[in-house]
Amino acid sequence: MVSTIGKGVRSSSATSYLGPQFIERRNLHVLLHAQVARLLRAGSSRGKHEFKTVEFTEGVGGPRRTVKARKEIILSAGSIGSPHILLNSGIGDNAELSRVGIKTLVHLPSVGKNLSDHPFVVNQWVVNSTNTFETINRNATVAARDLQQWSETKMGPLVDGTFNHAGWIRVPRSAGIFGGLLDPAAGPNTAHVEFVISNGLSHVPLPTNIGNMSFFVISTAVLTPVSRTSSSTCPPFSTLAL
Repeated sequence: MVSTIGKGVRSSSATSYLGPQFIERRNLHVLLHAQVARLLRAGSSRGKHEFKTVEFTEGVGGPRRTVKARKEIILSAGSIGSPHILLNSGIGDNAELSRVGIKTLVHLPSVGKNLSDHPFVVNQWVVNSTNTFETINRNATVAARDLQQWSETKMGPLVDGTFNHAGWIRVPRSAGIFGGLLDPAAGPNTAHVEFVISNGLSHVPLPTNIGNMSFFVISTAVLTPVSRTSSSTCPPFSTLAL
């Protein structure tokens, strides 16, 4: 399975921005425990609104602070967080914003709409082998050995991610499960279901009710959901309702 792992080390947003070789960059400033409330309009350019200021707090309930961008703001708060921020900034459906007392700056009805997710089920089987993740989690000696091997050589079981195999399956049209509905897949060869295989449970700590059992896990995910939901406007630091 292709992973973002190089030379035995995983690459992620944290290692790419917060790693020791990057965190000291003079043009990088990282704020801990900061949570964005909204974007503030700076003016207009060529008839369009400009947003150059971010309002945030350092911890929920803290004083509101602002930071200004010289060029642009990149909003990357996820499929739920991004529309939440946009709505509180006055970017969304005018009728919905007016109901909660937010002044509409950009009437954009699609904000917060058409959200889809990929439901999955974790299927677990008990196996008669101890060569699984449970052994590392249960046995401190094995865990220390594997950690030492990784620290010294960047090799061993700790190099791999939790999921190391995946498969994509297309449901035949003849299966009849679509019930006369249109095929929700993107194309005639696009998969409907994904299988993700794991060599044991990835829970840390392990559940207390499994005794000394070891497991083989296949997670099944729906890749082409047809259900859609939307997010509603709510205060910046409240849990978003879907």
